[in-house]
Amino acid sequence: EQPGGLWFHPGFLRCFDRRNLRPSAAELVRWPGPPSRPDLPGFYGEYPCAALVDEIESGNLRALLVIGGNPASSLPDTPRVAAALATLDMLVVMDVVHSDTTELATHVLPCAGQLERADVPDYVDQYYPLVASQHTAAVVAPGADRKPLWWIAARLGEHLGHRLLPSDLELGDTTDDALLDAYSGRGRMPLDTLREAPTAVIAEGPVRGWVHERVLPDGRWRLAPSALVDDLARISVIVPVPHDVTDADAELVLVPRRLLRTLNSQLRDTQARGGRVEVPTVLLHPADARVRAIADGDRVRLSSTTGEVLAAASIDAGMREGVVSLPHGFAEPAVGRLTSGAVDTDPLTGMVRLSGLRVRVAPAPGAASAPAASPS
Repeated sequence: EQPGGLWFHPGFLRCFDRRNLRPSAAELVRWPGPPSRPDLPGFYGEYPCAALVDEIESGNLRALLVIGGNPASSLPDTPRVAAALATLDMLVVMDVVHSDTTELATHVLPCAGQLERADVPDYVDQYYPLVASQHTAAVVAPGADRKPLWWIAARLGEHLGHRLLPSDLELGDTTDDALLDAYSGRGRMPLDTLREAPTAVIAEGPVRGWVHERVLPDGRWRLAPSALVDDLARISVIVPVPHDVTDADAELVLVPRRLLRTLNSQLRDTQARGGRVEVPTVLLHPADARVRAIADGDRVRLSSTTGEVLAAASIDAGMREGVVSLPHGFAEPAVGRLTSGAVDTDPLTGMVRLSGLRVRVAPAPGAASAPAASPS
């Protein structure tokens, strides 16, 4: 917030630095948990995803709208998630590509892709090094029956008796740019300025001071809120996994990772069109691989108290001994089989634990393996 240091991007369209923001609460405000999982806290009127399956199985949730997500492969206890989603009266998926979740959907509402609609970045522009934006026109008309997501949402709103468009716009006559005009009225520049510019428009450089003035009570950072301080007592009693590099049956610690060309479950099925295909493998330290008679490329089995997965091994000296890594979001290997929303959740946030899990790693049944060797 000071010259020469970190600054917080207010957004080209959102203009947080110009809005009358209320200072954040002095303490974390928790909402009551969902009926089937009162042990899980809610925040900002939302429930953690760890409660989704319990709410479906208990009958509290009978219809689900999924917008650009893939819970079938991204949530823990993958087989249980798939079984629960299949029992819903209505599973509506709005997306631009097929996914594991669209396979289970009762309704798939195909959305226009990024080349089929006019657009202005929102939220993602807050990652830019400057306050800037750019308007892009549609390159091609939407194919097949695809519609912009805003149109689908507004249409569903009409059927449910809710108006989602601005009062001066009617669904039948509204275009992408008409909606962008209405939405961008609070932005730093008129949308016409962006339309006429051949490249991105820079509004200004780093904007400083607004977080202290509009967000922080008394302009002070709370580095030790009581909720976090109280949670330290729980974290301090967590016993690390003892690692015996000579024991092939010793538990290892599973940590997640992301691949360069994928984001959770996104883009994993489109890589073949763009060249190199990234394959999710299990990263192992050479010492852990040797004692388990695992060679680079071998098929291995990872197992936990929840389930097991099969994957190819990649031996990597950059890994820490006692730690293995498997990417998140793939249908196979589905790392969600190794964790459970019923037990592997953080009590403070309700978030699912996807890291620091105890697993065992061994050659897959029937897979070729390297000769056993003593660790050096």
